[in-house]
Amino acid sequence: MKTKIFVPGLVLILFSAFSLLGCAAHRSKTVAVKKPGGNRVVVVKKAPPARRTDVRPARPSARAVWIPGHWSWSGRKYIWKAGHWDRNPAGTVWISGKWSKRGNGWVWVAGYWK
Repeated sequence: MKTKIFVPGLVLILFSAFSLLGCAAHRSKTVAVKKPGGNRVVVVKKAPPARRTDVRPARPSARAVWIPGHWSWSGRKYIWKAGHWDRNPAGTVWISGKWSKRGNGWVWVAGYWK
C-alpha cells in the first residue's frame, strides 16, 4: 500500500518547523529573569556595540541637561537611541544608564535623576 503525501499539509509542517527554529534562535539571544518583587530583567547574551557620540544641538535653556544616547535592546538586535536635552528637576543630577556585565550576559541599568 502506497502512502500519499498531502502537499499543503507537508508545507504547513515544514513552515511550522522553520518557524520554531527561528524562535529558538531568537530566544537564544536573550533570557528573561524574574527578580524578587516581580521585576523582569532581560539578560542579553551578546555584548552591546561601542558607544556612539551624538552631535549635541544648542542647549535650549540654562536648566537643560544632556542625556547621552545609548544602545537599546529590541528583542532581536541593538538599536541606537540618540541623546537629547531634558530639563532636570530642581536640585538633581542625571546618572547615566549603562550596560552591565552579569554572568553570561549583559543587563541594561536605566539612567535616573538623583
